[in-house]
Order: sequence, then structure tokens, then C-alpha cells
Amino acid sequence: MKHSIALALLCFSLGSRAQPEAFGPRATGLAGAVVADNSPWAGFANPAGLAAIDRFSAALAVDRRAWLPGLETFGAGLTLPAEFGCIGLIFRQFGYSFYREQSASLLFARRFGPQWSIGIGLDYLRLSLADYGRRQTITGQAGLLYQPFNQLTVGMRIYNPFQAALSEDGQENWPTLFSLGASYAPAQNLSVKTQVDKSLEGPLRVRCGLDYEVMESLRLRVGFSTEPATPQAGIGYRLKALDLDLGAGFHPYLGVIPAVGFCWPAQKPEP
Repeated sequence: MKHSIALALLCFSLGSRAQPEAFGPRATGLAGAVVADNSPWAGFANPAGLAAIDRFSAALAVDRRAWLPGLETFGAGLTLPAEFGCIGLIFRQFGYSFYREQSASLLFARRFGPQWSIGIGLDYLRLSLADYGRRQTITGQAGLLYQPFNQLTVGMRIYNPFQAALSEDGQENWPTLFSLGASYAPAQNLSVKTQVDKSLEGPLRVRCGLDYEVMESLRLRVGFSTEPATPQAGIGYRLKALDLDLGAGFHPYLGVIPAVGFCWPAQKPEP
């Protein structure tokens, strides 16, 4: 019983911030600095990034915190391009039977000229806590990408701008998160990522990462984020029809946080 209570409290302290932030092994390897990226994983970071996807794709990933059962986050995403834009479906779950967070998102992204992409999302959020029942609500998100020239992309995202309530009395809300970042490619096989995140009640968090294409089928990633200081790294391997990604971060209190996932079909190499 004591173990369950302690685990539930730990889940709450982590899970209350888990849903708004970027998810997936690619984001893990880059310390979460992916708000300016275009890929099927963009559904977990910035819906505007889905506008660049030109074919059906599926992504699936899992990570584990502190190597304890029950602290896994599972995520799945589908991307459906259409003539009028791109539709994304995202599902994410964190926790176990005692404490569980779930979210489902319907996203839409569209290009406006060669430089601008805009994305919006409708999010269903659900929190289940044993002996205390459930809380559920609906909120939204919006994202923007701007590419002033080929080597630079700037991204912005706001999650839960309506401050959806977590408690019945409205005193506690789901996190509202603002993200601003950029991706710069000084060379064809290298990109530099930077990002800042700010929630309404939390500190400013700075993220940075490097994504280096060693060869056509292999990428190496490193990153670092603050609050708390967390070094992270990852690799990406491109098979004929599949992108396989691994990532890990070293949290000063929780230890190693590993993540693994894949994307089908394999995506075109990034600049």
C-alpha cells in the first residue's frame, strides 16, 4: 500500500507535466528541442510540423521513467495527408491502474505559401486516480512554423491556452505551455536545435540539441535541457521501410530515462 501511494505521488509529480511536452525517442535524444521540426513525430510537439508530410505515416513509441513498472508513457500517432491539409491523430497514456493520464488529439495542419505552416488541435484529457475517481476535459493547442530561408525554421506552440480545469472546483488546471524554438542547418548533414519552454506556474526551461547524419541510414543526436539539468542522447537508424529511433536522458533524481520508437514508412533525410 505504501509503495502504491509513493508511486502514485511520483506519477502525479511527473505526469502533470508529461502531456504537454514533446514525446518520442527522437525528442528524447534532442532534449525535447523539436518545436521547429517537420516529421510525423511533430504531432507530439507542434501540430504545424505535420503540414510537410505528404504520405500516410504511423509512429509508435514508449519511454520509462526511473525503470519502475507503471511509469511508462505510451504514444501512437497517425498522419493522413489530404488535398486541403494534413490530419493527425495522437494518443498518449502515462501511469498504471492506480494513477493514469490519457490524452487523445485530433490535429490539422496546412501550408500557407512556401514559408508558413499553421496547425491546430483539439485535445481530450483524462485523469484517473484510484479511490478518487476521474477527471476529464477538452482543451486545444495551436502551432506555427516559419521558414525565412532553407537553412532556418522557427517554430512556436501553445498548449492548453484555455487553462482547462483539473479539479472540480477549478483551483487546479492542466499545464499551459508556451514553446518557441528554431532549427538551423549549417551543413547538409547537421542541424542545430534550440528551444525555450515556459508554463504558467513553472520555471523557464531551455533546451538545445544537435542532429548529425553520419551516413544515409544513421543519425546521432545529443541534447541538453535545464530545470533540472539533463543531458540526453540518441540514435536513429533508417531501414528500407522503417525509421527506428532510440533515445535516453539522465535525470539527476530519476536516473536514466530510455525511449524507443519507430516510424513507418521511413522519412526522407532532413537537411
